[in-house]
Amino acid sequence: MPPHTSLSFPSTTSKMKFEVIYDLGYEECLWKGGKYKFTFEIPYNYPMEPPKAHCETPIYHPNIDTAGNVCLNILRADWKPVLNVYSVIAGC
Repeated sequence: MPPHTSLSFPSTTSKMKFEVIYDLGYEECLWKGGKYKFTFEIPYNYPMEPPKAHCETPIYHPNIDTAGNVCLNILRADWKPVLNVYSVIAGC
């Protein structure tokens, strides 16, 4: 995991849904000082299908639409089974 992230599993029955918090308190970027919560869902046929990523925290960002959906190419047309969840977390 990148150093500014934390991982949690809110469900005690499934490890296929989890949350990642990005704490950008010390990161030098436009979003410095913010904490951003993302939810991830791993589909049944992973790694043949990409995970789903959603930003729960309202933010203006070019890779996140107004509904909070993460819009990375690796989550759509550029997904390959050699990619992994860490690739998506690092890309968010």
